[in-house]
Amino acid sequence: MSRPIIVMSPGQGVQYPGMGSALYASDDSFRSEFDQALKPIDRGLADRIRALIRQPNQMDEQVLEDCRVTHPFVFVIHYALARRVELEGIRATHILGYSLGEFLASVLSGHLSVEEGLQLAVETGRWVHEHTPERRMMAILANPEIRSDYYPFLEGVTLACYNYPEHFVVTGRKEELELIANEVAADGYHYEMLPIRRGFHAAEMDPFLREAATWPASPVKALPRDPLPQYSCALGRSLTVADIRDNHWGKVHRLPVQFEATFQKIDAELQPRYLDLSVSGTLAAFARKLIPRNRYSDIYSLQSRLGDGITQFQRFLSRWRNDEDAESARQHKTPAEPSGKD
Repeated sequence: MSRPIIVMSPGQGVQYPGMGSALYASDDSFRSEFDQALKPIDRGLADRIRALIRQPNQMDEQVLEDCRVTHPFVFVIHYALARRVELEGIRATHILGYSLGEFLASVLSGHLSVEEGLQLAVETGRWVHEHTPERRMMAILANPEIRSDYYPFLEGVTLACYNYPEHFVVTGRKEELELIANEVAADGYHYEMLPIRRGFHAAEMDPFLREAATWPASPVKALPRDPLPQYSCALGRSLTVADIRDNHWGKVHRLPVQFEATFQKIDAELQPRYLDLSVSGTLAAFARKLIPRNRYSDIYSLQSRLGDGITQFQRFLSRWRNDEDAESARQHKTPAEPSGKD
């Protein structure tokens, strides 16, 4: 099909017990890509990550909130999904990165090798865990304008992510977020504490911003193809090589996530189809809140928290192929061709 295909790469917070385990157990190609991607990193860490997907009962709350493990785990599982999709002949034309997902987005676009992207995830998760204070993150299903209704409860927290008009994320101390949770719940709003224990997209990341400025900013070797266009939710626009050299890896974790603004910019420019890599289907859910209902068919999910992972992936492939066949038939049909009607 000629329409652009946007692959959306997610960040922290999408992890949940059992994620990817069914697909890993049942799909040889996915399992191979997952295991191969882990080879460059420390064997102990690689074994710990591999155990999570082989033995999902080990995915307890404490492990899923440890960014030393989840940063590389989130990177590798979504890299394996992206490669699995490519093996089916589905090729992205553009990449969208969300928070930590910007590391993988830069790999998929061609700005980084997979080894460099994974090493960034490993080093970032380790450094942040060791050098920044514990904080929590909470999603609130309401318009950010409700902030004025909850002052001073929101005074000490940071608005970290703007996802769609009725969904935002705040970062703060546990006790602060618990107070806010009680208040918004009493007014009928839903909230969710995310499986994260560091203050991403807030001032707590300032030390990491300074640290990341000392890291290499560009690939260490030439890559085999020109980079695909890549959109950054940290910047709210397309990413350039100059951006990468200007401490982008630090900014990814410090600046607020502007998913709504970035998505709307992409959609206005391209009117593409969207492929959500996230194991939870989170970015697809956000996207459906930002486009008209008659375009929901433009959004594809590979996985979700519900159901069997391999069945979900097979359903995605079946739907994709059916849509490809239908579009191909429309493109090859000429006005003179019989319609089949009397």
